[in-house]
Amino acid sequence: MASIAPAALFASLIHAPALSASFRRLVSLDSEWFMSHPNRLVRFRPIRAVELRQMCVLNDDLPRFVPPQIRDDNSPSWMAVANLIRIMDLPETSVLFCRFSTVPIRTSRLQALYEPLFVERIAADLLQHFRDESNSFPSLNLHAQWSHAAA
Repeated sequence: MASIAPAALFASLIHAPALSASFRRLVSLDSEWFMSHPNRLVRFRPIRAVELRQMCVLNDDLPRFVPPQIRDDNSPSWMAVANLIRIMDLPETSVLFCRFSTVPIRTSRLQALYEPLFVERIAADLLQHFRDESNSFPSLNLHAQWSHAAA
């Protein structure tokens, strides 16, 4: 299982210079969806070509996660967009998403069932990411990595 790629973590910053206008618009649409669904941590939706193109520009791959109860022979045609600010229970004054490619999870019942599995995976990957970073940079200030995410 590949961990969350740095671009998948940080590519959702609305003002990042490497992002195309169409990707920034997609991030805005995701933000609007989360505003209209205040209790949700993950948005499940069909993948958009702009997301795949943007990851190619950033020379990174989207992490893939398929819940264990689902057969993995489907193509990753859907996206699970996680709101990291909500997962970390921070004030929603900034926008930071993480994206996973996944199989179609169409019904709200299944989305509610699988959301905790995605959150667990994200938490494990973030913890590992910060452990790796802190081992590489002993004086790392973790808050500084997130402070530039303000929208």
